[in-house]
Amino acid sequence: YNLADPTRRLEDLVVLSAEEAREKRHIDVRLGYRATSVDLSGQVVYAVDRKTDREYAIGFDRLVFATGAEPAMPAVDGADRLEGIFAVRALHQAEALKAYLDSCQPRSALIVGCGASGLEIGHALRTRGLDVTITDKEATILPAFGQTVARTVERELEAMGVKSHKSASVLFFTGEGGHV
Repeated sequence: YNLADPTRRLEDLVVLSAEEAREKRHIDVRLGYRATSVDLSGQVVYAVDRKTDREYAIGFDRLVFATGAEPAMPAVDGADRLEGIFAVRALHQAEALKAYLDSCQPRSALIVGCGASGLEIGHALRTRGLDVTITDKEATILPAFGQTVARTVERELEAMGVKSHKSASVLFFTGEGGHV
């Protein structure tokens, strides 16, 4: 929802950095690791550091998995070479989107993906006044949440003026001067 307000700083969303969690709360936060297996009885997580490909065995007393979400950039012609196309997973990516919105002031946006992240970004962009269309290859928005939740959220989005196209695939992106 920070994207909806051009005056808010994205840093305001961070309550505690990984370093502060370690220093102040004695919580071992591992960002950028991929868990490969968990030995619950031995209280060990086996993980690979994505930057170095080094494998670690990390002991634990208590374990929290915070998997996050990984938006996939669609394998669609134009997605990798046109400005104005964003995959938003981390704060720096949201910051790039926010800077683009402020500098280019687009009038409309197409959100590819009807999951929670796509809908949240679509809501934020609509709140900023953009014409928003959300599309997905799935037959329903929020497929993981069930039909009742999906219908309720879809009605709310429609009431806001967000358009949706379900069971639809993006074939290619086009633009002029390197921009969509």
